[in-house]
Amino acid sequence: MTTPHMPRVDWQMWFAALGDVRRNRWFLVLCWRLLDGSPEVKKFFVNDPFGSVPPRYLRANAAEFVLKAVDLHISGSVVHFSFRFRSRKYSLTAPR
Repeated sequence: MTTPHMPRVDWQMWFAALGDVRRNRWFLVLCWRLLDGSPEVKKFFVNDPFGSVPPRYLRANAAEFVLKAVDLHISGSVVHFSFRFRSRKYSLTAPR
């Protein structure tokens, strides 16, 4: 396993959500190590939400947001946009 270029876990998770979890095996290893209560992995996080007892289950979801222009009009030299967000949530820890 190679060392990630960006050491922050939150950035790594953001990039992992852009792709397939099967291509980001480090994320699955991170989940397994959290379930084991690994002190080395806990050091990656500022706050330990699990305390001294490791979690029994983990769920990792990602949401895909799509920005859609609902209304567009021009008033003089100003362009006015109205947007609507749509999201689709999917699991990072289960096959898609």
